Amino acid sequence: MPNIDSRKEWLLHYFISDLGMDLDRSISLPQVFLRCASLYRSKTALMEKRNGRYESITYGELLEQARDFGMGMVSMGVAPRDRIVLFLKNSPAWVVSDFGTMFAGGATVPIYETLIPSAVRHILKDSGAVGLIVEDKKQFEKVKEVWPELPALRFV
Repeated sequence: MPNIDSRKEWLLHYFISDLGMDLDRSISLPQVFLRCASLYRSKTALMEKRNGRYESITYGELLEQARDFGMGMVSMGVAPRDRIVLFLKNSPAWVVSDFGTMFAGGATVPIYETLIPSAVRHILKDSGAVGLIVEDKKQFEKVKEVWPELPALRFV
């Protein structure tokens, strides 16, 4: 192992070395996440406020939720390189949806939840997304009227 001075340098070496790369010398975010989840399965990955209290979500729990989401995407016909729009708040649900989409081979198209309807319309039309994950009915209402203009969109 090369002379490495700090933990950050060691982690960087780990992720960019042959330990973390495929034969084509690439590494993906799902690979990094899977490695972290296997090393830190019972450690806290995220915190979420529920009923006025912060509760931890472990790497193991996050991995299970993301895999379930990914399997759901595959069962809905999501194919490699299909685009899935995430119209969610910054939350554990966003992380689960993002990694689940990547586990299914899809690409995430994020839409910031406070965007005005015309900006949402533009991103939806330009992305060619086959699926859309929304936070709630309010976000659904922003996209409902533009849905007929989106021939590739199969599900919300």
